[in-house]
Amino acid sequence: MNNLLVIGALNTIREKPLHVPRDISIIGWDDFYAASHLRTPLTVVDQPAGAMATLAAEHLLRLTSGDTADQPLEILLRCSLIVRESCRALNQTKNCSLESEKADPFPALP
Repeated sequence: MNNLLVIGALNTIREKPLHVPRDISIIGWDDFYAASHLRTPLTVVDQPAGAMATLAAEHLLRLTSGDTADQPLEILLRCSLIVRESCRALNQTKNCSLESEKADPFPALP
């Protein structure tokens, strides 16, 4: 949702008997300056905000100048995952075995 909620979630997790990332992993959306400086540096999905703003402004200018019809615009921009210390991979052999079709793909964590 937003970075303030991520920080609130991290604080709430710390108030419980939980540890990030041993017990729970958390990933934020959009990189922000403090993300790499938190007690547990936050893994984030970083989206190209500058490119998004440029494309939106260009499209708005085209719309206002009448150069284009008011058609839906779909542009796919590549996001990147910035891995820091707030998440970890599950132990595949211990937590999730999909060798049989009857295996639970979402087993309870220990």
